[in-house]
Amino acid sequence: NPFKKILEQIEGEFGRSGDVFLVFLGLDEDILGSDVCGLGGAHQSGGAAILPAGGDCFSFRIVAHELGHAFGLSHDFREPNLMAGSSGYRPELSACAAEALDAHPLFNAPVDNLAATTIEPHRAVVSESNTARLRVTVSDADGLHQVQLLAASTPQDPLRGTKLVGCHPLSGESDTVEFVVPESMVTPGTHIGFLAIGSGGDFTQYWHTIGTFPVGHIDINGDGTVNILDLVLVANAFGEEGASQNADVNGDGVVNVLDLVMVANVLGG
Repeated sequence: NPFKKILEQIEGEFGRSGDVFLVFLGLDEDILGSDVCGLGGAHQSGGAAILPAGGDCFSFRIVAHELGHAFGLSHDFREPNLMAGSSGYRPELSACAAEALDAHPLFNAPVDNLAATTIEPHRAVVSESNTARLRVTVSDADGLHQVQLLAASTPQDPLRGTKLVGCHPLSGESDTVEFVVPESMVTPGTHIGFLAIGSGGDFTQYWHTIGTFPVGHIDINGDGTVNILDLVLVANAFGEEGASQNADVNGDGVVNVLDLVMVANVLGG
């Protein structure tokens, strides 16, 4: 499990809040897991992508895919694109991803003293057409840019981790949007998340569990923010079954790479 060790070392030597780090591990094997070619996650206005320096997993498109995570992008299986995986990591982005990157701090003039973005999910409403409506109110005194609906990947998806379900562009200081999703997404125990991006590129993520509203910030130690300490707690409980309820972020009964990636994707959120 080299991911947490490398993040700790980067944090101690450089800090990670304002840069994107691309790290290659000098071993010619896929040491991040039997079916995991790389890992990446955003952290405030920066992030990190970590890959083996050789072996079957080394590919420039996989490098680009993990850098997408470092810039805050989730998996997106809705159409062939760089973040889909199963389409061969095509060198193109979805409209949602391109719109999100358009506000990223590294592509824009820096903005100091940004106001916090707040997310207020509403209860899900199930219709008679086997669909559900998820509404969320997002506010930011500095202005809004985009809100995304996220979910944990399923065994049928080509890659593990968090996936993008849909997005809406935002404007002004407060807005309420609605996502129409399959009814299966709002069955009790399902984990869904909202990611809000402000006009200054700052982002906030909120997760909750259907049937236990509202609950589910990925704040493992309860200190009020998602940071390296939460990632370390998940990593330390890696492989445990049933005993680490907080570290089992997606509630599937075991602490595994899914939980690690979900926390890594929202570091600093």
